[in-house]
Amino acid sequence: MNQLKPAPSRLSSFTTVGLGALLVTPLIVTSQPHFASPIGKAIFFRVGVEILLVPYTALVFLDRRFRPPRSPLLWSVVAYLTLLLVATVVSLDRSRSWWGTLGRMDGVFAMLHYGVFFIMLGGILRRQKDWVIFFNISLAVSVLIAACALEERITTGWSGVSSTLDAPPFLAAYALIHVFLAALIIDWATTATGHCARTRIAQGWGVAALGLNLLTLFLAAERGAIVGLGVGLLALAVAVLMFRIGRPSVRRAAKGLIILLIVAPFILHYARGTTIFRASYALERLGNVSLKDKTTITRIINLGVSWRAFKARPVLGYGPELFFVAYNRNFNPEQLSYEQGWVDRAHNKLADVLVMQGLVGLVSYLGIFVAAGWLLYGAQKRKGPDAYTVLVTFGLLVAYFVQNLFLFDMPASHLLFFVMLAWVSFLAQDTDASPTHPSAHPKRNEPSPKLTAKQQAVLTLLSILMVFSIYNFNVKAFTQFRSGQEASSSIRDPQRFSDRVRAALSCRSWLTNDVVGALADVLTQSGKARDATYSQPAGQVAAELEKQIVDKDLDPRTYIRLGALYNLMAYVNRSCLPKAETVLEALIQLAPKWPEGYDALGETYLLEGRNDEALALLGKAVKINPDNGVALWMYAFPLIWTHHEKEGRAELEAAMGHYNYHNPDDLKRLVNTFYQFKDLPKAIQLEEELVQLEPADAAHRYTLAILYKASGNSVEALEEIQIAAQIDPRYSAAIGNFQGEGAQ
Repeated sequence: MNQLKPAPSRLSSFTTVGLGALLVTPLIVTSQPHFASPIGKAIFFRVGVEILLVPYTALVFLDRRFRPPRSPLLWSVVAYLTLLLVATVVSLDRSRSWWGTLGRMDGVFAMLHYGVFFIMLGGILRRQKDWVIFFNISLAVSVLIAACALEERITTGWSGVSSTLDAPPFLAAYALIHVFLAALIIDWATTATGHCARTRIAQGWGVAALGLNLLTLFLAAERGAIVGLGVGLLALAVAVLMFRIGRPSVRRAAKGLIILLIVAPFILHYARGTTIFRASYALERLGNVSLKDKTTITRIINLGVSWRAFKARPVLGYGPELFFVAYNRNFNPEQLSYEQGWVDRAHNKLADVLVMQGLVGLVSYLGIFVAAGWLLYGAQKRKGPDAYTVLVTFGLLVAYFVQNLFLFDMPASHLLFFVMLAWVSFLAQDTDASPTHPSAHPKRNEPSPKLTAKQQAVLTLLSILMVFSIYNFNVKAFTQFRSGQEASSSIRDPQRFSDRVRAALSCRSWLTNDVVGALADVLTQSGKARDATYSQPAGQVAAELEKQIVDKDLDPRTYIRLGALYNLMAYVNRSCLPKAETVLEALIQLAPKWPEGYDALGETYLLEGRNDEALALLGKAVKINPDNGVALWMYAFPLIWTHHEKEGRAELEAAMGHYNYHNPDDLKRLVNTFYQFKDLPKAIQLEEELVQLEPADAAHRYTLAILYKASGNSVEALEEIQIAAQIDPRYSAAIGNFQGEGAQ
């Protein structure tokens, strides 16, 4: 076997360790309310790739054998990335397509990093021993994430946990992949393949990792990932029978698994509602799958929106990361009957690619899976690697593809996807038997190879570019994000909030627009924008939003944020109302089928005293979709305030059937409204719910006592005021008012 010389050996070791270190990416957490983002994961991964690119390039210069193996899979990945660049050139918003968004941290810039990662893996990990170590590192990380998920479930009691992956769907996708990686480790430990020790410890480690990742998968309770697991296992079992793998007992087990997976949907359907299913949130969700399920309906609606968007720009799409533009232009108001909020993904990877990159992009994306499948088929026919290794990898590929029909990729799953592709590329090569495989043990007294002057110049230039990228595109962006986060967490301190906003806006980066949008959300949702002490930072944020609109921002959310911000700022400065009116009228032109624009402009008119015009706009928002609970809610209260109580009450009762009012602020508003209607039983019912939500709030107890007393229930009124006094002694003086017939 040929030997590596000392210099390449050191470079190879450094790069190998660095690639393994990137597997800890999913452990990094930087999200918080208003700044929910996987930016920490993305920045860590990008900086790592950029650092490793320089020594890897030097390694390739010194030893050409470290180039990635040429295969149909390599060319399909290169083709996909090339077409991403082409789609960016013709994108409706090139900047957003290139950089991506704070919430997703995707974009072509990120995808190129994954492509480089794939190439480095293919060039560096050339022995199965390398892959055994690499997968064990990843499994170790997955076990830590599983432990965090279990701790989260125990301490919070939440039905769907997120662990360090920001949301349950992304945790489920991560655990799904590691279920199959654990199966590979078990197989290798059993057969002593790839220098994996054939010991009970190695087998036990694989079984433990498999069990913990299965547990994590069900704790996340995401149906798409569980369906992906089932289909992946089904594909694996069918392949065992097709290729007649293993002993007869193995094939009998495969047949049994196929039968179980086929009948499983029927078992889930008919067993729903039973005690066992109610005890498991994951099983309960699986059993409730139907065409009447709200999630299912919204997914179907989104697919319809995606299809209409595709027909409008079929070749290269709207541009990477611009699904929200296509969604707005082809919006279906029926969605608001089941789900509120803007959608920036179709929750179907194929639909996402079709809309954002067109038919050309979809064909190139599917080409990656076709190439991977073809290589696995060739490896199986060649009988080179262990048969079970190939089949488990095939099951993993199928499971990942299927679960992505219900989801989309984030940094952690993208990382593992390209790991999976590099692994498939390895399986297609007979590397361990190759006489040209690089070894890490150099011969003594052998001179190190030298870099040519041209190669040294290339490496110098590449190093400069990487340093520039690390600082300008990663460090500055993360610094701005952290300043925005600090501003959000200090919203109750006007001086610190103002300082942090100033710091966030002074550190300009490609994230500026997203950080400004998040700061606008903080100001409006907290209500602080109506406070005079927040006028300066609110004005700065508003000015930044104005710049985005002047630059022809295609995102309707920018207009909504600015309009809502101006409406609140008008409580301090009435001159903001005409500005809000201008922005929101432009929003309605940009998104005529979205009711939020009409609601916001209606609020502006109410603040200006133009009540009739306001009610007309709010009513128009309801007409867009009469089952839209938010629009009904927004319409009901102004009707009541403007003395249309009969109509307002009808709209309010209709809204309560569609709107999620089960939160303290909305419940308090409802209690006051029904008290105004002199409907004491309804006001008491709502106040009791409010007390259940916040049992330690003395004010809620006091209000409930007043309502009980007003309804003639003196006994419970006295009980509630006594509890209020126990919580807050200041209410002790009021107890006398609830004793005796003269209590008010």
